[in-house]
Amino acid sequence: MNNIKRELKEVLEDKTHFTQKNENYVLQQIMQPKKKSWTTLFIAASFVTLLALFVGASLWQQTNESKAQFTHFFESYMGGRNYEVIFQEFNYLKEGDALVAFIERNEGGKIYLAYLEYKNGWQWIQTTGTQSKPYDGKEFWGSTVQEPFMYAGVMETAEIKQIIVGEQKATLIPLTDGLTYWFAISDKAARIIVQNKDNTWERLAGDLYSRIDEIEHIPLINSLSGEQYAIQLTSNTMEQGKQEYTQYPIVVDPQFDQLDRLDVILYTAKDGQQVMSRVLGLPNETIEIINGSVVINTIPIPYHAMFAKIMGETVYENYIEKFEDTENAQEIFFFNHAITQLSEKEIFVIPDNWSLDKIEAISLEQVDAKVIGYESKDIEKEWTEQERSLYTAFKNSNDIEVFRNVDPITYARVQLYAQFLVDKRTAYRMYTTEPGHVQWTEEEHIRQNNSFSHLENERRYASYYAQLLLAGEFQIHNDEGIITFHLPSGDIGMWRMIQNKNGIWQSGFLPLQ
Repeated sequence: MNNIKRELKEVLEDKTHFTQKNENYVLQQIMQPKKKSWTTLFIAASFVTLLALFVGASLWQQTNESKAQFTHFFESYMGGRNYEVIFQEFNYLKEGDALVAFIERNEGGKIYLAYLEYKNGWQWIQTTGTQSKPYDGKEFWGSTVQEPFMYAGVMETAEIKQIIVGEQKATLIPLTDGLTYWFAISDKAARIIVQNKDNTWERLAGDLYSRIDEIEHIPLINSLSGEQYAIQLTSNTMEQGKQEYTQYPIVVDPQFDQLDRLDVILYTAKDGQQVMSRVLGLPNETIEIINGSVVINTIPIPYHAMFAKIMGETVYENYIEKFEDTENAQEIFFFNHAITQLSEKEIFVIPDNWSLDKIEAISLEQVDAKVIGYESKDIEKEWTEQERSLYTAFKNSNDIEVFRNVDPITYARVQLYAQFLVDKRTAYRMYTTEPGHVQWTEEEHIRQNNSFSHLENERRYASYYAQLLLAGEFQIHNDEGIITFHLPSGDIGMWRMIQNKNGIWQSGFLPLQ
């Protein structure tokens, strides 16, 4: 009421408008809603309507003009190159932008995803490209390194049900030859996972940071030089399921020239403990871990070493199914580490078994030595000098006559030696070439599972069966040769051989029976 009286006083003191008003009348006028003039309302409404029509017409005209200009701009930008647009949408993220996917025929069918904005004319903001078909058995994808983060790739249609980038479902566009092009845009660096037709999930690998190769195997070091030395480790921080780095003595080099991504090192932690780990982040880089995926300079790195893992397993559901162990597993597989800016004298290290040791940034001064491989002198003694010489001679000459007058058991052991050395090409060339017996090509053999843990398992397999074959017996049965040997279980194992047209016995494909 006091507020009303103050307003009343102000009204009464306004001699220009209210000189003849009494207090009660003015009070009544203040407390009641003022009557609107229908004329005023009509004029105001008409003005708003006309303004809306004007703005709408202007926006419509601007949108049409921008779309009309787009075709001319895009064709001019492409400069006469042969291309085919497979997706185009205006106002994709916001008003006045466009997203276009197109196949450029001049580059063997490479597919590009382009983001453009209209600001007093069209501007080409950024692009990411990918191969138009999987190459060498890999599904390729690419991404951009700034907002908006664009992800795109190609996969075989028969394999996928959907692709999720971060929290967004990717757009899928069918191509020819049973392939699908996919893309998605995220406001931040994101993990890419694929749901297969059988409803299993997996993280997607690709060609981003293509200079990072998969870790194929642990090299064998024949002789030590300089200040290199061999040690026997007992810690299994680097184990991926096959006692990696602990089954044989390892060779380390304290006088290394430089450290590269994926190198394995020994370093002294701040608590004084000597730790073996793998280098993932290099000096001056930014590194972050988002739900178990390593992100370097805002780019998620799609390689085995860049994912959280326990005993070589990178998928939480698979780990639980295999080991039936849920304690702390979810925390490891969806591990997060705040973004870290490395200085010019720092690196970021993560062990292959994330559950067992330190994930941290360290100074280069903490690095004691670089791990360069297994010491071979205690390993290769499982093969004779003659067998190692036969391997070297055949590898260098690719002449099967090297094995003239060599008994089948020695031949099989030499092939296992090539397998032990992870020399897949030489091992393949020791299979039979007789018509009707070849089951896959050399290139297919080389492309077969090259994961770190698989090849280390193959190495153990080669050593194991080479020893068993030593006590084997060779027999000829129905135009084929069979090496029989006793397994530790008491059962009989067999290694199948095929004689070539020149009389040399060679291993058959899938020789173990």
